[in-house]
Amino acid sequence: MPHGGTLGETLKANICGLCWEAWNQESVKMINEHRLNLSESTARGFLSTQMKIFLKLVPPVPMAAPPPISVTLS
Repeated sequence: MPHGGTLGETLKANICGLCWEAWNQESVKMINEHRLNLSESTARGFLSTQMKIFLKLVPPVPMAAPPPISVTLS
């Protein structure tokens, strides 16, 4: 697992090899589908957050409700 520090320790202690392999496959899909440029810190942050959600290290972020539709009757 290519993570150091506290995150690396958490991954080693809580994530099995099969789960890590599943994440690796999913991360390739995310990189391609979202066209992530991993040289950008925002892309790396996004992928890191998605990894934590996928591996259930953090709860998923609730989706924001769409803005209400405003209708003007004339």
